Amino acid sequence: MSTDEMDFQPEAPASQAANAEPVALRTDNRIPWMRDDIELYVEHPGGSRVQLPAATVDIGRQGLGITTHTFLHEGTRTMIRLPAIDGSPIDTHGEVRWCRYDDGLHQCGIKFTSAVQLERIVPRDQWTETMLRDDDYQIKGKVVHMFSSALDQHMLTLALRDTAISVDAVDTTGAVLDLIRNGDVDVLAIDLRSENADLAQFHVQIGQLGYGGPIIFIADTDDEVVAAQCIFEEPSAVLKSPIEGPAIANRVTEVLEKWQRLTGGDEALFTKLRRDDAVAGMLDGYHDACKTTADALRAKMVREDREGIVSLLRRIAGTAGTFGYPVLAKQAEAALSKLDKTGTIRNANAEIAQVRSVLRNLKGFANEAA
Repeated sequence: MSTDEMDFQPEAPASQAANAEPVALRTDNRIPWMRDDIELYVEHPGGSRVQLPAATVDIGRQGLGITTHTFLHEGTRTMIRLPAIDGSPIDTHGEVRWCRYDDGLHQCGIKFTSAVQLERIVPRDQWTETMLRDDDYQIKGKVVHMFSSALDQHMLTLALRDTAISVDAVDTTGAVLDLIRNGDVDVLAIDLRSENADLAQFHVQIGQLGYGGPIIFIADTDDEVVAAQCIFEEPSAVLKSPIEGPAIANRVTEVLEKWQRLTGGDEALFTKLRRDDAVAGMLDGYHDACKTTADALRAKMVREDREGIVSLLRRIAGTAGTFGYPVLAKQAEAALSKLDKTGTIRNANAEIAQVRSVLRNLKGFANEAA
């Protein structure tokens, strides 16, 4: 069906409604998710939108099941405003794949234009076992484990072996710093019993390299944790040695998931531009400039060049929206605000690290394939 033919009607013909069937098999897993607080908008070919009352039935990364009183033709384009766990709205576009009449309501299947970040919408403890094992639904990343106990190193690797989270185990601060320089660290797990580590100096060094991501403490006693908190402030998690049990994988996954949420996920990485926007052809050049800016930010953090960092963040805040990245603009503004309030680079490490993470991973247009 062409775009010009897309439309909606108050009622479908009885024969069409009774015989309507899904036109494509689902390719993703779904969670039962019954909500009546979504906003469904039908998009007309001319660009106007009409809001229709609707309630959800189930949801997955790739699509949504709804019920509504209005028949929707296959191919009808939609915009759906979904409620996130934190209460913020998530706008996503989609297309009706099928619609059928059942017991006074029309049931419809909508395929999203691009996958949604499901962990922002439905808590992971409500996901099905199949989804938790599905690679498309797994949180991906790398944990760098600075270990002193070979047993803990083995147990952490074992706990994460069935996830999409890899573990790099090293036993010196120098090796950790090398990985940070290469931008190859998503989560840092520090064994507080490492005899060869000066933790106070190490904290300064990772700050100078611009690492502001999650830090997990591994410790024997509460006293070790309290002492480390005087240096590192509040950790993202504490794992008690000896590390064991499936709960370890869940805890590390939660830490990484929260960090990825803070850095914006796909919502931050895909441009909001349309392909026919005037600056759309400049996106590749902008992405290259952003990677260079990420490296420049890190270099200025090493030199503790506060003015240079502020200048770069202002440039990012001023240009990101033009190229369709409003989340990146807000993150740069948040980093500037933190720098202004605290006065020190170290206290703004987490905010600057979020900006650098997005700069390195920006993408172009979301996949528009149905």
